[in-house]
Amino acid sequence: MTFRARLVFFWCNTQPLPEIDPKTVFPPLNYDETMGIWEDVFTNRDANHLAISSDDMLTWQGFREIMLNPIRNNADFRSIGGLDCRDKSVHQGQILELPYNKLLIHFGQNFASRKVVILDIDWLYEKKRSENFRYGLVNVSTQMYIKSNLGGFKGFSGHCSYNRTNGAMLVPDPEGNFKEVLQICRIEDKRLVYKKQGVVWNFPSSSEGCVKVELCVIKSGVKISLTDRWYNPVDETVGDEAAISFNVTKRGDWQTIIVKYNTNTMKAKIIVGDDEKEVELKAYAPNGLSYLHIQTIAEEEDQSGTLIRSFEKF
Repeated sequence: MTFRARLVFFWCNTQPLPEIDPKTVFPPLNYDETMGIWEDVFTNRDANHLAISSDDMLTWQGFREIMLNPIRNNADFRSIGGLDCRDKSVHQGQILELPYNKLLIHFGQNFASRKVVILDIDWLYEKKRSENFRYGLVNVSTQMYIKSNLGGFKGFSGHCSYNRTNGAMLVPDPEGNFKEVLQICRIEDKRLVYKKQGVVWNFPSSSEGCVKVELCVIKSGVKISLTDRWYNPVDETVGDEAAISFNVTKRGDWQTIIVKYNTNTMKAKIIVGDDEKEVELKAYAPNGLSYLHIQTIAEEEDQSGTLIRSFEKF
């Protein structure tokens, strides 16, 4: 009888923001930080992931977020925890196998973001996921960054990190049904490092599938992208690197956007109402796609933006 072990892989399947010119930072960074010998800011440690292989690492399934950093939107991100300046993130995990098909995972450094999670291994084999914000924003990333003291520890709280604030927020559904929808805007706040709001949502990875978004453009439209990793909600380079990326600008009523993709054939269909368009995938995703990224395309202040009612992957 042949026995094959199942292997699990823990990591942060995340893309940092493009590097800013360290010589323009104030207060100034030291030489090591400026030259990249030491870090100036981490922007890719707010989500961690788990994948599983049942065939000796020939293929992998899952690519699912275990947890989003619980303090990812904190305006006191740098100072929370006091002089305990260790990274406030959800990386650096340890895994133990438990009875009854369970895993115990410990991750995070600073107490503000350190967690212990128990999950069922079968969760990694699920194919579908949906989100309607019934439980708030716990399942999505919307954080924005505040201009902050960067670099390593210098005697005060903070270590290689920006302070944060909420980006896209929940507002009442305009139909008056007592539901809430996500509003994606652009706010001209000089304290922000980047000003385009966005939302990022993880779904079970697959080489072939459908993603559906229900939205309503009030003023400025949005860029919708599908990727194989987590990008920051405010990252404006996603459209250049995503496997699929397109704009939705038609204003008016609620619209249902459907994207049918196949990373093996490198083709996708984008369906908006009665319009259907076939496109070529722009980037190869060997393990399939696992992320939806939506960001405003507003180039100036837009407090109305676009409303998002739901996501679904099937």
